[in-house]
Amino acid sequence: MIAAALKKLLHSYNVADIYLSMAAKKAKKKLQWQWSDAKGLLFQDIIDGHVPLEYDRQGGKTAKQIFEERYVNAPAFQISNFNDVKAFGTRLTSIWSQTRDKMERAQEDVMALQNDRLIYPKPTIDSKGLPKWKGSVAQELLIIDLKKKKHKRLTPMQLRLTKPEYQTYPLDYFRNRIYKELRKLKKGSRKKHGVRTNK
Repeated sequence: MIAAALKKLLHSYNVADIYLSMAAKKAKKKLQWQWSDAKGLLFQDIIDGHVPLEYDRQGGKTAKQIFEERYVNAPAFQISNFNDVKAFGTRLTSIWSQTRDKMERAQEDVMALQNDRLIYPKPTIDSKGLPKWKGSVAQELLIIDLKKKKHKRLTPMQLRLTKPEYQTYPLDYFRNRIYKELRKLKKGSRKKHGVRTNK
């Protein structure tokens, strides 16, 4: 009885209607400044240096001049009230403030990491007493060899003997690294969200 009522309820909803209501919610969200493409465009232009990071009082451009030069005809700013010059000045000031805060925090993070690396340097030897594989010359050479398909012509033992950098690692360890790097190369060539992640 409950299943029949549920089935009847599900049939009363049209999938297209549900999809359209979801699309309408998404479009409505884009009309808000917080989620708009216009805000993203302005933020990206500040990062890229097309718009100065702060207002320069000595001969610098005003918010109105910046808007008229770059955004008056931009499609992202034609939606809703994003083409209002007065609101643009307030929004630009807000984004400047957010960008400065993020840059200051990023600089603090860099300094903290540098300080930590002085106190606790990155280990160069792993728990087995071998040189770290990640970022090593051997890893770079192996990736090049795998892209040249040398692993198809040679056994792991023969491939290991081709370069002195490989010989610092035992055969079992090196063999496992071949397989791991192959998996990474295969995984990297797969599409993620329709875009190749690694070429």
